[in-house]
Amino acid sequence: MRKRFIGMRFWIAKLGGKRVWGISKQTGKIARGRRWAAIVLAAVAAGLLAMSIAWAQSPTGTSGAALTVDGEEIAEAELRLHMERNRALVAEEYRRQFGAETDGDFWTRRYGDGTPGERLRAVAGEQAVRAKVEQMIAREAGVLNDIGYDAFRRALETENERRAEASASKQVVYGPIRFEPNVFYGYYMSGIRNAAIRALLDSGELRGTENEARGEYEAMVERRLEAAHIEWKR
Repeated sequence: MRKRFIGMRFWIAKLGGKRVWGISKQTGKIARGRRWAAIVLAAVAAGLLAMSIAWAQSPTGTSGAALTVDGEEIAEAELRLHMERNRALVAEEYRRQFGAETDGDFWTRRYGDGTPGERLRAVAGEQAVRAKVEQMIAREAGVLNDIGYDAFRRALETENERRAEASASKQVVYGPIRFEPNVFYGYYMSGIRNAAIRALLDSGELRGTENEARGEYEAMVERRLEAAHIEWKR
């Protein structure tokens, strides 16, 4: 029996006259080409999860909105996801600049004008705002209906279920059988970005080849960020 190699890709289709995006199965050379990327991402996730989580223990919890961009809420849990994705980078920044050790007090210890925890939250906020602006553009392009954090959680659950089913049926699954949220988020946003670019090309808002359109798209995102009204809630 020939084994099928399961990878992941994002697709656009029309349902009820509206573009939507999702995740579908992928076989053969394309899936094999992404094998190592998935393995590396899984290793990064393991490293991040092994670090101290003292910074995450705050009285505000993970419910409610952390900030808004042009009135669109970014959930505290969504911000924490970006913090998780940037934790190792910020720790390395302080190690190089101050010789800091990532012990139990690292995230609350003051170095210079602030703490690593404050720096991490600021960096995560910048990335969360950029991601939300990209999601807003995708919604305007007809690619997404829901840009809330719950939509991401549902997409993660769907992909993990698909991978579990593939594994149970003896298909080869590249990367983890189950994605952690901080690893899957990169795939999620890449799919949204690619779908938005294709939709904007189809509508004529972006022109040229897909590679040329990516440059125009990035400029569009930057313009939206410069004009955005951002408000921290906590």
